[in-house]
Amino acid sequence: HYQDAESWYKRSLAEKRNAPVLNALASVYIKQGKYHKAYGILKRLRKETPASADVWNNSGAVFVHFNKTQDAIRSFQTAIDLAVYDATAYYNLALLYFREGNLVSAQEMARKAIERDPLLPQLQDLVKKIEKKMTKSETFNE
Repeated sequence: HYQDAESWYKRSLAEKRNAPVLNALASVYIKQGKYHKAYGILKRLRKETPASADVWNNSGAVFVHFNKTQDAIRSFQTAIDLAVYDATAYYNLALLYFREGNLVSAQEMARKAIERDPLLPQLQDLVKKIEKKMTKSETFNE
């Protein structure tokens, strides 16, 4: 399916350069694990369309893959600033904080994601993991 999407996006781009199509192609590359290709597109889009929350959110995902944590946090935070009601960047930031062991920030971002979209896939699982880890930390610290 991703191969079909990739070819469709490439055909669309040949006809007309279009930021939403480029961002969608970057999303396909991310899902395929082609992070270097996605990075190249997103680097360009951050300059051409700096007000696109989707571009910043995708950029954050690529930075996570490259272990550029601070760049990922800044990207997700920029996406949040641009689209405060979109739960996806909050979820992604919560997931990053969780992976980094920052449970308080992870819990806060997950709470904000739930406020915006309680049905976001995998969000409830992340909340359970955060709570479980926080409970273990509290038990260990007692």
